[in-house]
Amino acid sequence: YSDLIYTETGWSNVTGPEIGNDVVMAFGLKTSSITCNNLYVAAGTGLVIAVEGTLLAQGDVVNEGTIEINSGGSFVNDNYSGDGNFTYHRNTTYDIGEWRYSFIGSPVSNHDLSATTGSFKFTYDEATDTYLDASGISSMTNGVGYTIANNDVIAFTGTPNSGNIFVGVTNNGNGFNLIANP
Repeated sequence: YSDLIYTETGWSNVTGPEIGNDVVMAFGLKTSSITCNNLYVAAGTGLVIAVEGTLLAQGDVVNEGTIEINSGGSFVNDNYSGDGNFTYHRNTTYDIGEWRYSFIGSPVSNHDLSATTGSFKFTYDEATDTYLDASGISSMTNGVGYTIANNDVIAFTGTPNSGNIFVGVTNNGNGFNLIANP
């Protein structure tokens, strides 16, 4: 991937990538959004997408460095690989305090909910219309929603979910299901 390179002096084409460009990140960058075809993040470099920003790569994303997506941001890709670090920072709806719940879902595979700071962790059971204790869940199911209280920011680190995520929904009780947008 060498169509467009970002170095310490900036973009090789001056203006930055467009949807058809293959991009090599050879130097760290914090930006609002990047749209490209293929993306390669070199070892020792990082790419940070700002709050409400988007990283859209229509082809491959190979991460040997660090990719961070800030809360409200989006990572859209169907083919992620590499040995680099990927982190999505999620600001919860409420600050730390009693009875301040947020609905969450994991944007990465196998996030350990039991190790996540916060309390009152639940999953919802549609058939019985009850919230069940989820504090011992070591691997969040992709696409399933959870509740958590007394948490400010969650750092989801791992391999990002990509492609379509399918979650079965039921209508055995009241018909409400708690799902998440991974």
